[in-house]
Amino acid sequence: MTLQAGRHAPAVTPGRWYAMSAEGVAAALHVDPAAGLGAATAAERLRDSGPNALPEEQQPPGWRRFLDEYRSYMQLILIGAAIVSLAVQEWGTTVLLLALTVLNAVIGLRQEGKAESAMNALKSMMKATARVRRDGSEAEIPAEQLVVGDVVLLSAGDQVPADGRIVAASALQIDESALTGESTPSAKGAGTRPTWRS
Repeated sequence: MTLQAGRHAPAVTPGRWYAMSAEGVAAALHVDPAAGLGAATAAERLRDSGPNALPEEQQPPGWRRFLDEYRSYMQLILIGAAIVSLAVQEWGTTVLLLALTVLNAVIGLRQEGKAESAMNALKSMMKATARVRRDGSEAEIPAEQLVVGDVVLLSAGDQVPADGRIVAASALQIDESALTGESTPSAKGAGTRPTWRS
């Protein structure tokens, strides 16, 4: 089974790739499905379009994360109790309650930091790869290096590393439960999809 990856389209953008024949897509992308892209072309497209990856989420600054800790109900209750203690001039209780809120926020930040570190470690261990056809031979590359026009080769159990146009398939079924919620895999083929006009 092969498909052509496509995150960003090159200068020629016919638009609805699913409505075009596989040959039409290959011609528009200047790629031979039997040989795949050349290494130089792939490198140029990677440079022009960037990696096949979602942008990294920007972390809020530390002071913002600290203030976000005060959105929990427990923190709000402690702040409210500190305000009441301040109103009745219980200075010791007010200071103790405010110290507890600061301690709660610091502990919460530390726990979030540990969870974030664990997630980053898991991400670095689970690097996705893709089998592609380049320069007429099969190669395994990091999924981030897929470019528009790459001929991706899939076999049973593989994850689909990018959006693509199916060129050839034999009894292909894709588990789309994460996207659609359907519990059964859906059959896919190389044919064109109808276009609906509204």
